[in-house]
Amino acid sequence: FRDGTVLFILGLSKKVLIADFFANTVNFGFEKFVSLDTISAWLVAISYSFEIYFDFSGYSDMAVGLAKMFNFDIPGNFNSPYKALSVGGFWKRWHMTLTRFLTAYIYIPLGGNRLGKLKTCINIMLVFLISGFWHGASWTFIIWGLVHGLGMLWSRRSFLKIKNKVLARIFTFLFVTAAWVIFRSEDLYTMRLFLKAMFVPCYNGFVIDIGSTLTLTPAFYVLIERILHVNISILYPVYTVCLLICFVLTGLILSGKNSTETLENRKDKGFTLPFTLGLGILLAWCLVSMTGVSTFLYFNF
Repeated sequence: FRDGTVLFILGLSKKVLIADFFANTVNFGFEKFVSLDTISAWLVAISYSFEIYFDFSGYSDMAVGLAKMFNFDIPGNFNSPYKALSVGGFWKRWHMTLTRFLTAYIYIPLGGNRLGKLKTCINIMLVFLISGFWHGASWTFIIWGLVHGLGMLWSRRSFLKIKNKVLARIFTFLFVTAAWVIFRSEDLYTMRLFLKAMFVPCYNGFVIDIGSTLTLTPAFYVLIERILHVNISILYPVYTVCLLICFVLTGLILSGKNSTETLENRKDKGFTLPFTLGLGILLAWCLVSMTGVSTFLYFNF
């Protein structure tokens, strides 16, 4: 019951305190995608990468934690996926129950990797095509699945692998982040313009009202002004500290411990008073923040 409580509080904290913080930024960014410049587009994309990770990872931690409270052991669903060194490694760590299901009931019955290289490639692409369909009957989901299939094929070619672990981890994270834009886009038009803003340097901005004049301000400058707390009249919520938080969270995700590792480490060291008080503060903070909680992203699936 104690272990389950720890996992539940950590999962709830991921959802309420982190995922929902980025939700406002992501939603606004995708509503105003036409006006984003390159840096702002990447900021929104990385924010969504954090939102969906902490939302779904928190959801899974809460489920495992609740099960433990009733003395049931259900399989974990995440193992620090953004620490993966390749797309193949990412799918061994992300949504692990779905990956095992697709492997056991689709990939292996199709022949797996036993029927030659060409058939293996076809099987991989079919599995990820079905994974896209599983998420929804939309071209964006299908393209997202096929992009990950291509990434999986890339990761299987040893001569294409990035040897340096730090660079490999960063490249994989950026690849997955760019693919999340496809996943999040409501239609092909949104997907195309958003990806164009990310990969083709552009100088867009927002028309803002300063005094009695309307000024076209680049989105990047808007971010800097809000980080410096310059008073301008513009509807650009949460971006004040979002950029700095993105850098901090990127470091924690790529190098820190996940919930399961935190629990196991604490079981070895003992549940000290500071740790217990910290959990209590987290729980209280989550309960205070519950008024603005959104539904879980994967509730739609």
